[in-house]
Amino acid sequence: MTGIKKVASLAGVSTATVSRVINKNQNVSEDKKIRVQKVLKELNYEVNYHAKSLREMKTGMLLFIVTDISNPFYAEIVKGAEEYAKTKNYNVLVCNGYFDRDIERKYFKFIENKLVDGAFIMDLAIEKEFLREFSTKYPIIQCSEYYDDIGVPFVSIDHEKAAFEAASSLLETGFDKLFFVQTAQNFIFDKLRLEGYKRALENHKISFSEEMVIKTDFSYTGGINAAKTILKTKSKKVGIFTVSDVIAVGIVNYLNYKKINIPDDYSIIGFDDIDLCKAVFPKITTIHQPRNKIGKEACKMLINKIHKTENYNDIDNKFLSHKLIKRGTTL
Repeated sequence: MTGIKKVASLAGVSTATVSRVINKNQNVSEDKKIRVQKVLKELNYEVNYHAKSLREMKTGMLLFIVTDISNPFYAEIVKGAEEYAKTKNYNVLVCNGYFDRDIERKYFKFIENKLVDGAFIMDLAIEKEFLREFSTKYPIIQCSEYYDDIGVPFVSIDHEKAAFEAASSLLETGFDKLFFVQTAQNFIFDKLRLEGYKRALENHKISFSEEMVIKTDFSYTGGINAAKTILKTKSKKVGIFTVSDVIAVGIVNYLNYKKINIPDDYSIIGFDDIDLCKAVFPKITTIHQPRNKIGKEACKMLINKIHKTENYNDIDNKFLSHKLIKRGTTL
């Protein structure tokens, strides 16, 4: 005997009871539930999601809405999601949202029309209330980017805490000015990391000034433009904390072009720990995000939600660990 029949035999219950326990059906006595769960654990039993999908008329497709897949930050998260999805016989459809509300709404039609079974969303141009309402009808998981007050589960790092650590690290090396470089799009992560930056200033008895916040395009060119703006201030001892490694690479390359001494006169910390950080000189100090793991955990959470192996309200938000990686752009 294999599968449910074996579990039922060892637990002394019917196959229907085992099925109800696996599917979180409440019409099972506590005694039988405990017996079945004990056997499931002993056998290291895993749900056959492919067979379950066929029975439940699922598509076997998951939708992943990112801002721009050409950004290596998003690519590694998608890769992690795909790797986990394959183990459960799912495929991942990746769509660029470009932080455009109308584009995102079109992608949500894929779920409504049952072309996909559920979605991860990283590109949050969509309104909070729309997402809250939509999530009561369809399986959605927020990934990296998240609203924390709408009841939609998310997997991410603690952006505010990581930013506090990065900004504090620069302030502790004695720079008299600390610029915060964020995206012009003003993503949720920009806002969270700005709060961490502000808290670090407050912790060092430094007043916050809007003049120290530079908004630029979420790109390498955006980094170059930010560096040009900062150089115009003619500051001599400068710390720069930017919300993205892609921007940080542009900053470092332009400062090198201008023959600025890094890290003695200008120190830079990026965010994400993409491979490009190690391809420039000096190598960029940054906040490491476990991007592959974020993708895997989000995918696991979404598949559980689709198959109701966990009750929606019981799926907890998950913060994964970050780490400050010190390299050549800081003292």
